[in-house]
Amino acid sequence: MRRCVLVLGLTLALQTAIQPAIAISGKILYVDCVAFDELYARGSALGYILGVYEHALSYPRSKVKFCVPDGITEGKVRDTVCEWLASHPEKRAQRAADLVVEALNEAWPCKP
Repeated sequence: MRRCVLVLGLTLALQTAIQPAIAISGKILYVDCVAFDELYARGSALGYILGVYEHALSYPRSKVKFCVPDGITEGKVRDTVCEWLASHPEKRAQRAADLVVEALNEAWPCKP
């Protein structure tokens, strides 16, 4: 009986832990960018943007055409993306990850 309860408990726990990943939109990322009074939201935006940034740098440069200069801080990367989102409201319905790459491509294009 005890084993049955343990198996049932583990099964239920695993079912709630396995959730499909949801791609966030640029709109959601922008809301986090402009949440000046909410440290969590700003930190969430920073973490998301830097995650996309690091991920993009570790794969072949199919869409990635940015070369961030030395000395650029993580905060500057976040601010650059957030400012880009502010000036492109028409694109905010798109996937946030794609918009982060687009913003960085525009801000710091690689020199040929």
